Amino acid sequence: MLRSLAAAGATLAVLALAACGHRVVATTPAPSQDGATLGAYVMDATPASPAPPDQGGGQPPAAAPAQGSACGKGQDAYKVLVFLVSSDTRTSVQTIVADLRAGQSLAQIAGGRTDQVEQQADQLVEAWLQFAVANGKATSDQAAWYRTVANGIIGSLMTANVSSCIPNVG
Repeated sequence: MLRSLAAAGATLAVLALAACGHRVVATTPAPSQDGATLGAYVMDATPASPAPPDQGGGQPPAAAPAQGSACGKGQDAYKVLVFLVSSDTRTSVQTIVADLRAGQSLAQIAGGRTDQVEQQADQLVEAWLQFAVANGKATSDQAAWYRTVANGIIGSLMTANVSSCIPNVG
């Protein structure tokens, strides 16, 4: 249901932009809010490529420390992953939060569905990057660079121990 609401919201945003006279690329659908959140986080967490691959650069940097990422700037991206885990495992968000508070990672909670969650997150980022390229917000070279590091960043968020980030309620 959350995904269908996000898709409906993206469709309304595209229609509103078109009605206001803004150019919208018809061949590339707008990404969902989840895709935009994850895509923006990947771009923010990734330093620019030091040099083109043929000049000795282009190696993806190590992923940012997961603890700081999930607790700080990556908090919104982490929430998207929580919702994906909840949807794929049919576990309530409240139960997931309790497990996270107890020291489990999202990968531990997702168990055998971890690869599926990471693949869905990668697909959300990919849709966002395609939209960014189609609308001139990123070059195809930049998008390729972000694709090379997205999986590592998502993996770091999935394996982060965020128990110290979650406030105790009541």
